[in-house]
Amino acid sequence: MKKLLIVLMCLSFVGCARGQRYKGWEHVRIQKETPNDNCDYKLQEACRDTVPGCYQWYKKRATMFDANTVVITEASEESMAVSYKLFFRADMVSTMMADYYYCPQDKISND
Repeated sequence: MKKLLIVLMCLSFVGCARGQRYKGWEHVRIQKETPNDNCDYKLQEACRDTVPGCYQWYKKRATMFDANTVVITEASEESMAVSYKLFFRADMVSTMMADYYYCPQDKISND
């Protein structure tokens, strides 16, 4: 019983520490263009996943580079056949490029 308790405590600690890695990712904005000239460019990354999957990935990754804005620069979708044991299924997969920026909060327009 003590071993189980210790394992559970370790797992909960790791889970809490993992959540801190992307602290504030929910507040990162996804935009189609750079909000203004006061934004500092950080870097560009590519993602290949579903659209919601890429958006969430970009928002979390942005926090690692002190960015608060993700600007999608390119996006394309394609259907990809996925083979299961008895059937095929077509999934929509997106390929996206995005730039990360840090933009002062008082300078971001909501247009």
